[in-house]
Amino acid sequence: MKQPLSRSSVLVLSSDVASADLGESLALLGLSTKTYYTVEGVGPRIFARLSEPTSVASICDSLLASFAVDRERCERDVLDFLERLRAEGLVVTVPDNPA
Repeated sequence: MKQPLSRSSVLVLSSDVASADLGESLALLGLSTKTYYTVEGVGPRIFARLSEPTSVASICDSLLASFAVDRERCERDVLDFLERLRAEGLVVTVPDNPA
């Protein structure tokens, strides 16, 4: 069982995902599952940050600088979104001690 994500978790896009910008939304394709997803709202912004290893806290800091939302709600919503992406294999966690 995977550890739940926290604000200190670091994630990155899976090598198993392809994406295409659709203007105000983002199309995602899980290559191994051949499952198609559409991400809207702030989702494409979050997804763009994951092209390199990024912490949940860093994503939230970026969103808090751009949107009028309290930190607790931002973290809760971002964690929920990232958990769903991770469950679908679109993002992966970066280990604390890569070896």
